[in-house]
Amino acid sequence: DSLGWPLRNLLLAVAHHRPGRWRILAFRDPHLCSKGADVESRSRVISVDANAESARSVLAPAQPPPEVQFAGWSKIQNFDLTAFLDKKRIAADAVDLNVKLMKWRLLPELEPEKMQDLKFLLLGAGTLGCSVARTLMGWGCRHMTF
Repeated sequence: DSLGWPLRNLLLAVAHHRPGRWRILAFRDPHLCSKGADVESRSRVISVDANAESARSVLAPAQPPPEVQFAGWSKIQNFDLTAFLDKKRIAADAVDLNVKLMKWRLLPELEPEKMQDLKFLLLGAGTLGCSVARTLMGWGCRHMTF
């Protein structure tokens, strides 16, 4: 029965801020146990010799291995992911995926690149025109004039 990570972290904090010998009660209420009250309580008293030096060695920032360092700089890179949250880009990616799926499933001879380059003039954006425009956008057409 090893100690859980929350208790280990607490013991490390105690060793760092208040070094010395400590007795800690790890209390478990048998009524809160998911197995019921039949299971014996496993509360324990733990004696800890909290050494400040060992706590400092654990809490010291770890240096990355030499193979990931280059001229004093680590090779860790930051990426700007805001472009993936752009609504226009998400919509364009969804349409492109839809067209690729249609090509794969329904029309293997479809050329989506030609569909993107076509220009359409829609006369009237009523009931029929709105449906046609939505269908053309679903097929990957990018250039429409109403």
